[in-house]
Amino acid sequence: MAWVDFDILEQFMVDVFAGLDVPVEDAEICADVIITSDKRGIDSHGVQRLKPMYYDRIRKGQQLRARAKRKIVMA
Repeated sequence: MAWVDFDILEQFMVDVFAGLDVPVEDAEICADVIITSDKRGIDSHGVQRLKPMYYDRIRKGQQLRARAKRKIVMA
């Protein structure tokens, strides 16, 4: 089994998301959340989902648009 430093893996994920036209700030947040999942031992929601759940779906238009603007509304 190969080991990869979390920082290197996180930067790789940022680069992948940015390559899909995700704004860098959003790409950094996504990568951080995914890496944190692995760090907490929740592998089912970690790095293993990068290609099938995020990369493939964004490329196919099945996820939110990469540059979609979000607005948080609180009551």
